[in-house]
Amino acid sequence: PIYLLEDMKKSLMLPLSMLLELFAKIVRELSRDQGKRIHLIVKGGDIEIERRIMEEIKDPLIHLMRNCIDHGIETEDVRTRLKKSPEGTVTLAVSQTDSNRIEIQVADDGRGIDISQVKAVALKQGILSEKEAGQLSDSGALALVFESGVSTRAVVSDISGRGIGLAIVREKIESLGGAIGVETEAGKGTVFRICLPVTLTTFRGIVVKA
Repeated sequence: PIYLLEDMKKSLMLPLSMLLELFAKIVRELSRDQGKRIHLIVKGGDIEIERRIMEEIKDPLIHLMRNCIDHGIETEDVRTRLKKSPEGTVTLAVSQTDSNRIEIQVADDGRGIDISQVKAVALKQGILSEKEAGQLSDSGALALVFESGVSTRAVVSDISGRGIGLAIVREKIESLGGAIGVETEAGKGTVFRICLPVTLTTFRGIVVKA
């Protein structure tokens, strides 16, 4: 029965490279649409996860990638003025934290998230009171980007800016038994970290011996 269980699990596992291959095309198209030069780095495609998880995280990862390009990476002239490489870098890296969990990092070397602006938007939306905003740490304020209605994008576009995307991303990740966090540094970039189980499947059966 143990061997049968392991064989069943293996039959449902797929390498993440099957999903990550999509992102080269996505980045290429968004780069062209945004008029930005972007280099994509992909790591960890040989790591395997359950097919169902791979299907469920596809849209959240696409949204995070769009966020990096639309919100994060500056235009070539702005990057040159800031003495940064004219070509921005977006990294999609997967690592195995233990036998049952993986971490996915979606990172960019762009402008970073303006924490004061996040607080201001949260105040305007009524998510925070003036007193709460004054007492909130930077890490607490940064977590507000996952609240519905909070966006630092002044203009709504087809790519991002509606303030609902990251809330949906968090909801999807948590429904899979995972968690998402974000780190940022002004002028240096932003990293989204997603922790996920490798498999959701639980097998139950009856062994009959005669």
